[in-house]
Amino acid sequence: GYPVKNWLVHKKRKVEPAPRRTWRQYWVCLKGSVLLFYKSCEQEPAEKPVARHSLIIEGCIVQALPEHPKREYVFSLSTAFGDAFMLQAPDGAELDSWVTALHTACASLFARQHGKSDTVKLLKSEIAKLECSIDLVS
Repeated sequence: GYPVKNWLVHKKRKVEPAPRRTWRQYWVCLKGSVLLFYKSCEQEPAEKPVARHSLIIEGCIVQALPEHPKREYVFSLSTAFGDAFMLQAPDGAELDSWVTALHTACASLFARQHGKSDTVKLLKSEIAKLECSIDLVS
């Protein structure tokens, strides 16, 4: 399983720290463009597991957070809706696997929605916008 933490919440067009900062452990599964959070991976064989939470990753930004002050192997996932979550993997290899899997899932979804021929053009345009935003912040 992987602990997950709601790190930031979207409120009145501003991203602010969430009032509750407790970590909870979940078994997390990526299915297509949805992250499913289960109570545990141990379910009775006759029972179909029911996800406690789900998170659509379409348009998400994922990045490792090696500078986290209290925990190792943490990464953030920011949604297209402005919410941000921090998740913790059990080790560095799992961290890399999750970040890669989430990037791949987002890129695949983007490519399917925009067609393969336009994907490179659109990605270059988005990179240019991000670089411009970074320059404005710096």
